[in-house]
Amino acid sequence: MYYEYIIEDGVYYVPRPSGVIAGMVRHSAFRSLLGQTPTIATPEFWEKLVGRNNVKILDTKSEESCR
Repeated sequence: MYYEYIIEDGVYYVPRPSGVIAGMVRHSAFRSLLGQTPTIATPEFWEKLVGRNNVKILDTKSEESCR
C-alpha cells in the first residue's frame, strides 16, 4: 500500500481518506512505520500544501518512504 504525505514545519499531513476504515489503516501504518501521527488536511488545504512542498510516499510493503 502507498500513502501520500507532506511534512511541513515538522507536521506530517495526509489527504482526507476515502473512508473511516481507510483512515484507520493509514493512521496505523504511519504510527508503526514512521512513529508519527499524521494530520488530515482538507482537500483545499492539501492542494495548498502540494503547491509549496514535495509530496512523499510511504510504501508499507518495503517499510521505507520513497521520495
